[in-house]
Amino acid sequence: MSKNIVDEVIRFANETDTEMVLIPSRRQVDWNGGYVNNWTTEEFVNYVRSRTSNVIIERDHGGPVL
Repeated sequence: MSKNIVDEVIRFANETDTEMVLIPSRRQVDWNGGYVNNWTTEEFVNYVRSRTSNVIIERDHGGPVL
């Protein structure tokens, strides 16, 4: 996963009004910054939620984030 992929998922979900799910691993997005855009969990959630309501965010263990 990269910021480009996140942006494209958001774009596709918005253009097609399709509900999609992003499941970042703990190393990709972590509480103190992951390797994807150095996002913390809170920053990542805020980024996605500020751009769409069609994308659900879950952790790779299957539980919701925030």
